[in-house]
Amino acid sequence: MIGSLGDIIFYASDLNVFSLKKELSRSRKAKITQHEPIYGIGKVRQQGRELMEVSLSIELIAGLTKAPSLHLQMLKDFMELGRYAPLILGYHVIGEFPFLITGIEETLSHFNAVTGEFDYINLDITLLEYVDDPLQYQKKIEHRQTAKTILGVEYEDTVKNLQKKVFKL
Repeated sequence: MIGSLGDIIFYASDLNVFSLKKELSRSRKAKITQHEPIYGIGKVRQQGRELMEVSLSIELIAGLTKAPSLHLQMLKDFMELGRYAPLILGYHVIGEFPFLITGIEETLSHFNAVTGEFDYINLDITLLEYVDDPLQYQKKIEHRQTAKTILGVEYEDTVKNLQKKVFKL
């Protein structure tokens, strides 16, 4: 198994390949608002982050994949039903929350007259992070902030101890 998106499993074996292409791209952005007063200088506020967007490509080749159209239909159903699931690649879970498919661009080529299907399907898939409970997101942020505060205090003590040693010399 190479990875999965819920029950859609990416794999490579001797007989069948359903896998990602070489690269995956992620987009992370801060949520920034600007306040422009009539007089004076404006203010900028950071209000958390935008939802993470992930783009990946999949090649379905009839010689390597038993049923390219079935794999394509699984991905379409996942998108059209509004399903969301964790994106896992290797041993890594991508992002903090599950993803849903927001777009599938498909390029079909090499029509096979015998089977009546295309032998080569190239898919560009766009996923968007799905936060079903904003309170859960807020709890994660608060937990991170308290952990950083605790780490900051420990770090602050270390710096003070180092400063005492330096000034004694």
